[in-house]
Amino acid sequence: MMGPRRLVAAFDTTNCDYTRGLAPLIGYNGHIVCIQDRLDTPPLPAFTTALSLHEVGLNSTYHQATALDWR
Repeated sequence: MMGPRRLVAAFDTTNCDYTRGLAPLIGYNGHIVCIQDRLDTPPLPAFTTALSLHEVGLNSTYHQATALDWR
């Protein structure tokens, strides 16, 4: 661990590798918001910090949406 877990939340606009480096800095019940990339596996072991991960899907509609989603 790089230091005490002092952050309540972090917004990652870089990539999932950077998110993994932020995770140890987040305090118990903290939040990480991934804007540029998504994590496919948890960045920390389960039941250690109760970390809440949030994904912001910018432009995901263009790539993943169906015609029904667009309506």
